[in-house]
Amino acid sequence: MFKTNASFRNIPQGTRLILAITLIEHLLGYFPEFFPLLVSTRERMYWVWTFITAGFYEPNLIMCILNFFSFLLSAKYHEHSWGSREFLKFVFIVNITSILLTHFASEIEYTISFFPRGFDPWVGGFSALLPALTVSFKQTIPEHKVTFFKIFALRVKFLPVFGIFVMLVAFFAGFIHNQLYMGISGTVVSWAYLRFFKYADGNKGDRSDTFSFVSFFPEFIQPLLNPFINAIYKLFLISRIISNVNELGTPYLQDLDSVVSSYGKNDSDAERRRCV
Repeated sequence: MFKTNASFRNIPQGTRLILAITLIEHLLGYFPEFFPLLVSTRERMYWVWTFITAGFYEPNLIMCILNFFSFLLSAKYHEHSWGSREFLKFVFIVNITSILLTHFASEIEYTISFFPRGFDPWVGGFSALLPALTVSFKQTIPEHKVTFFKIFALRVKFLPVFGIFVMLVAFFAGFIHNQLYMGISGTVVSWAYLRFFKYADGNKGDRSDTFSFVSFFPEFIQPLLNPFINAIYKLFLISRIISNVNELGTPYLQDLDSVVSSYGKNDSDAERRRCV
């Protein structure tokens, strides 16, 4: 009993809060009158609190247990490193933004395909938050290996893309729907926040080569992605969504056109990898 209590006390406050919310929401979900209050739906988007509650609600008991322990193991590491305030900020930014983007993606899908809205009408679950935490692991321990069932090992830096691949397979097999949009949104939003906005040790963002967007993919694919990613980066710069200047007023990057055109040259390879 003493060891159990000690282990519980070692769980950071923010992680404990999220786990408690998850359990409470799961139990409330068994009552039909509470279900609409927990999830985010197109018809009730003006219920703004659901953008917070939906990200922690999982109706399936088995998935709730899996999410509970997956989040516990991942969140402890990050909260101890970042602090409770910064960790909770990360969680809510990822969840709220991902839910909004998922609704937007669903609207586009319906407009293009006229897919019936009756399928998967609500948005929620840990499908955004867990992929987001793998992105943070990629930032901190990219070269570590994770072994799956003692069958194969994967470097942490490829975990986010591997997770999206698994979701894509489940999506086309008909097992999930909105969860795919949540997973992609959580991956991209968490990377963008950590790359450009999160403060750490007095610095804003992480512009290192090992955390560029193309670094999520195997090296043989990176040259194909660079032009597309550079174009998006330029658009964000023009729109002032992100800045190309650090805290000291020094540009992070050289001109991106010259970086792309010089691909393949050894002396510019490091600079090329810094593009988004």
